[in-house]
Amino acid sequence: MPTSGNGVADVRLSGRELCDALFVLAASRRFQGHAEVAQEVAKTLCFHYEEYLPELQLWPQTLPLVSEFLAWYCRDRRLIGTFLRTVLAPFWRKHEVAVQGALVPHHAQAVSAACSSCGRALPHDVLETVRGALCNWTTANVSQLGPRGTAGMALALSRVGPGLAGEDANARLLTMLVRRAGQLLEEAAEGSTKMMRRPLGQKVFKPLTSVQFFRADWLGMFLSALARGRCRDEVETLRRLLEAHLLPRQRSRLAFEAQNLALAANAVLKLDLLQLRLGDSTPLAALAPEVRRACIAMEGDSGARSACLLAHAFGSALVLLPTPPAPGDIVQLTQVYEKVLEDIFELSLSLRLLNIRVRFQLLSAVQCWFFASELGLKASLPSLHRAQRVLEKSGVLPDPVESLGDQDLISTKGHAEVAEALPKEWQARARMEDFAFPFWLDIVVARSSTKTVWAM
Repeated sequence: MPTSGNGVADVRLSGRELCDALFVLAASRRFQGHAEVAQEVAKTLCFHYEEYLPELQLWPQTLPLVSEFLAWYCRDRRLIGTFLRTVLAPFWRKHEVAVQGALVPHHAQAVSAACSSCGRALPHDVLETVRGALCNWTTANVSQLGPRGTAGMALALSRVGPGLAGEDANARLLTMLVRRAGQLLEEAAEGSTKMMRRPLGQKVFKPLTSVQFFRADWLGMFLSALARGRCRDEVETLRRLLEAHLLPRQRSRLAFEAQNLALAANAVLKLDLLQLRLGDSTPLAALAPEVRRACIAMEGDSGARSACLLAHAFGSALVLLPTPPAPGDIVQLTQVYEKVLEDIFELSLSLRLLNIRVRFQLLSAVQCWFFASELGLKASLPSLHRAQRVLEKSGVLPDPVESLGDQDLISTKGHAEVAEALPKEWQARARMEDFAFPFWLDIVVARSSTKTVWAM
């Protein structure tokens, strides 16, 4: 590839050779110079885009794979943004046919990860270019996607959706991917020969069985993407998908998969599937035994993130159980959720909770548990002591820098503008900054005829 050492571009690596070199470096765990290589590759491509353009045309896969390496190792997020703005986006706009022909789900994930790492600093036109390419490719190739490709494209689309965290991702395409997952589930259950297909690159997938359908990390990826994109369509398909993977005959595939258990539980909460019936169970009740077994394997920072996300999901589920207890299994679900929370609370005492987000999730779970136990009246003394120790450990107030984190602030003027944009008949019933357990809500509008409120 071009270098800028003497001011004159000199092609040393072809596009394919560059991809191979980055792959080898990424696989070299003892190599200590990943960040330096990432920075040099990004700068060189930015400075010598025109000189390297013929190589990119011969091997369009280069830019997605470089994007992946940068997302993993480049510490300068502004440099990643510059690479996307001055190299990848112009190439994808000018050579759309070549890009579409060479793109595969893994490349889409790589580019979306680079875009996501830039946050809101990424120019809108760059994001629109990437989103358009991924949407076009998905529309044209959804029928060829296997389980991993379906999950990967869902994740990529959710990352590049407009709006904060991708929650406004293209709902139509995410729904198409859910339907594709349903088709794959049917084909797997039937042992259909349709699974012998020849997708891009002339690779042949072997027939899948119901046991092989979604690997644990693919399932976590897919459900997490749907939660991020707020895709609540095709509920029956989601029910069949969860039933096929969470009920006892499939639980072993999620054994000790703490991160994917946490992603699945969080997705069930975000997609409002807590009361979905999976045979005689619910999604979180089906996950509970595996979560309790996985507690012994959670350690380090990743273990803390998984444990606290699980605590948040089960704590929210506990406080959201319907009242009065109409279903016959309400007591059983209460006991199941409380036992999971007790295990996670005990585990959290041995974990380092350095991040404000994981501490907030854990404290929210304690708050939900305390509220559900009628302010501790129904809790045992050991449970109260355990909750107290969790509060003492994770209840440290954050400093101003940690409080802000990577959040985008909404000014008081912005809140006022939203309130003023409400219909006139709503404004008289609007309340600003109201607390509805366990959340602070920016604007709450009460209905005129009932006490029910709408939150914004």
